[in-house]
Amino acid sequence: MTNIDISGKFKPLFALCDPVNYPEVDTVIVTGGRYSLKSYTVSIFALVALFYYQWNILYTRFTNMSIVDSIKPELTDKIEILGLNGVLQDTQTHIEYKGNRIAFKGIKTGSLSQTANLKSLSGFNVFINDEAEELPDYKTFKKIFYSMRSSVKRNLTVLILNPTTKEHWIYKEFFEKKDVKGGVNQVKGNVMYIHSSYLDADQSLIPKNILADYNRLKIESPKEYDNIVMGGWVTELEGQIFPVPS
Repeated sequence: MTNIDISGKFKPLFALCDPVNYPEVDTVIVTGGRYSLKSYTVSIFALVALFYYQWNILYTRFTNMSIVDSIKPELTDKIEILGLNGVLQDTQTHIEYKGNRIAFKGIKTGSLSQTANLKSLSGFNVFINDEAEELPDYKTFKKIFYSMRSSVKRNLTVLILNPTTKEHWIYKEFFEKKDVKGGVNQVKGNVMYIHSSYLDADQSLIPKNILADYNRLKIESPKEYDNIVMGGWVTELEGQIFPVPS
């Protein structure tokens, strides 16, 4: 398996594979802006957890149609980077290894029963939700959280998101209620917080025109820069780029 350099900010995430590390943690909140390595690194984590630790992972986005063009190619690409071609079985809906799997599912199936297609799934100990800002409410989150109930492996829920407004339920439940500031890297109670930005990435991998625009935004529109680029939570709604979930 190929060695890959990852930002030190994500090392606590990989440490969770060993049950002796952070035994109290069952939830990870991964925040950051564009080019912050969030999805990239978590996808590597998922493959490592499958290959080395035989974890079974439910990898989701809110809408099923977005999976084919987003998270599935993200992981398939990492199989090659990790040198696991021909070792892992890669299908349209699963990545499998020795009877364990990463399954890809959309959460939303219809307006009346958003999580019905997940209730019948069993045997998973990890739930990863990319673009978690799309999750409509805490109730939906908890339904899936309670479905991760292995008695022999660590049960873990990972939410990956670009922060939006402080009115979002994720901010209220995991930051405001727990008295945790946005943009931190720490463990508090059962929650691990990981935050990164493009400054944690290899700058040579970011297109020069994108970097130039980041520098422009930093001067001309600092609030937009803080939200989109640095992954900061927005206090006021005026000028907010992302809509507030209903």
